Amino acid sequence: MNFETWTNTIGLLGQAGFGVVQLENKDLHVKDRMGNFITGITGQIKLSNRIALTGDFSAIFNALQDLTFDGAVAPGNRGFSGILFNGTVGLNVYLGKNAKHADWMVISNNADIAALESKVADLETLVKTIPEKQVIIEKPINTTIVNDKDVVKEMINDKYYSVYFDFNKSTPIENSTAAIDVVLSYLRKNPSASLDILGYADQVGSSEYNNKLSNARATNVKTIFEKAGIASSRLNVVAEGAATSIQKDSEEARRLARRVTFKVK
Repeated sequence: MNFETWTNTIGLLGQAGFGVVQLENKDLHVKDRMGNFITGITGQIKLSNRIALTGDFSAIFNALQDLTFDGAVAPGNRGFSGILFNGTVGLNVYLGKNAKHADWMVISNNADIAALESKVADLETLVKTIPEKQVIIEKPINTTIVNDKDVVKEMINDKYYSVYFDFNKSTPIENSTAAIDVVLSYLRKNPSASLDILGYADQVGSSEYNNKLSNARATNVKTIFEKAGIASSRLNVVAEGAATSIQKDSEEARRLARRVTFKVK
């Protein structure tokens, strides 16, 4: 169950199912065959990426039970007559090479709409109130040709402006709004330009997972541009998966790998 902000440390699993069971008393030479329905919940508290404290409560409802659980006859008592309640406390130890078990992974392909709308509002305010000369250090945003070069386009394509993300998140971190603002301003001043939005993940996790995460990051940035008035036809999402050029064993390098970059066409 996904409570978003809780699931980094607290998990709640629900389970349900049907089964077939047989009770047998060899001394009395009797057998009791029945079906059952099992349901329960398991709470989890993550102590580390490998160990979690768990508490489980389950109930088993037996149907068509003729015998008591010690095998003695209980005549005239059929139906959902046998009920067991079971509670356990224990530790889960996760094995495997991945840094984090799937129980603690939260990924959403849809952006949080409220967060995106708030971020777009912030961008709109920046576009209206911040002078263009303050967006780029020492250079105003100027889309005219300077020495036969479009300086802003080159800086965007050379990845001077990147959008960064926290681990396992697809919503940009707060200080990435400046980079989005530069690209947004360029697109508005160049209506014929189109944009590739390239999403990346670090190398933690499987290839399939990182492809999905990089796509979610690029898609969410695309949504920000669309909310700001850029036509979807001008925006192309590219899921690059894990950034293999970044060192896997360095936390700082992995932080830089979790990004979205741009290519103006």
